[in-house]
Order: sequence, then structure tokens, then C-alpha cells
Amino acid sequence: MDTKMLDISGLPMFYCGLFKIWNVFKKQNKGCRTVHWLLEEPLVYGGRLDISGVTVPALSRTLVSSGIVTLRELVNVEGSDLSRAEDLAVCMGLRSLRVVNQLLHSWRSALTSEEHVQLMDYQRTETGPAEDKPFPWLNMAPDLDGCAGPLLECRSEGEMDFGSVSGKLLYRACVKVLNKKKLSGRVDTPWRSVLGFNADVKPEWTHCINHR
Repeated sequence: MDTKMLDISGLPMFYCGLFKIWNVFKKQNKGCRTVHWLLEEPLVYGGRLDISGVTVPALSRTLVSSGIVTLRELVNVEGSDLSRAEDLAVCMGLRSLRVVNQLLHSWRSALTSEEHVQLMDYQRTETGPAEDKPFPWLNMAPDLDGCAGPLLECRSEGEMDFGSVSGKLLYRACVKVLNKKKLSGRVDTPWRSVLGFNADVKPEWTHCINHR
């Protein structure tokens, strides 16, 4: 989901700050390991299953007003095979079954073959997440937006696993991405050009001594 599309003006400052930090990172969903989290995939606001490009005016608004904003809610109406166009048409207040079938086809096409199998095995009696339902694999990286330089090099920060990243590494990534414009193009030490250090030499006094 593209959280930049959300209206967070009514949230407390703490949560607004969380969204601010979240929005400066690029995220890549590596896939849902369980059907529970697959069913929590949003259908709106730039999510992987957001099909707003389909020719349906104000699709996201219609889904929100119909109470169908996640794949779980869609499956509860449509069934695991996402094929009951009549039921969805009634729920969304749409008259054209052709348009509804077009929507369903787009959602089915957005799912992988593995996810289709997961849906077919889905049982509505499933409860909330448990210890055996791990969070989806999610990789994060600072969104430097074209900024670059020695002080913005992202080695370990270039691909962080959301589920296991350390606080120290995440803090270092936040410092870089929040100060990217100030750090862009800056050298890590003025002595590099004076002493002719190569780019792979770190600014340590031991190197200065060796160059005397």
C-alpha cells in the first residue's frame, strides 16, 4: 500500500511521525508465507491488488464505501475462486456484470499460482494471526531519490529485512535518508583530495600516518 495516499491529518503526532519515517523507505514485498497475511492484502491506495487502472470511475471510493478494502473481505463475498460476479455487483451497487467480471479477472490475474492455491485451501473459520503465521517477507531500503555520495553509500542498509533488522542499522539508514540532500555529493573527509586517498580507503588516521 502506498501510505502517501492516506489522509493522516487526524492522527496523533506520534503516528504521523511513524508514517513520515515509513514513507522515506522503499519497500518490496517478497511474498506472503501464509494465507492469513495474503488475505490482509489491501485492494486500495496503491496496494499490490489495487486495480484502479481498470475503467471504473472512483473504484477505490466505491470499495471503501462497500466495506471491501482487503482480499479477505472480497473472498467473503466472492468465494475463494473470485467468480461470483452477481454477488459483488450487488455489494458494490454496480449494474454491469461485464464490468464486475472485468474487475474479478484483474484481481485473479494479480495473484500468483501459489496464492490461488492458498485461497482454494482457505477456511473462513481461520482465526487471527498466531505464532505459526509469520509476517510476510518485506525488504526495506532508504529512498535516496537520486541523491548520492560517499556519505550516502548504503551497504548493509541497501536491503534490510523488516522482520530482523537491528535498531542500530535502521537508525543509520534513517539518518542518511532524512539528511540525503545535505549529504548528497559531500566527501567524507577533506583530506581525501589533499592526500590522494582512493575511494576504497576509509578516513582513518592510520592511513594519514602511512602517507607521511
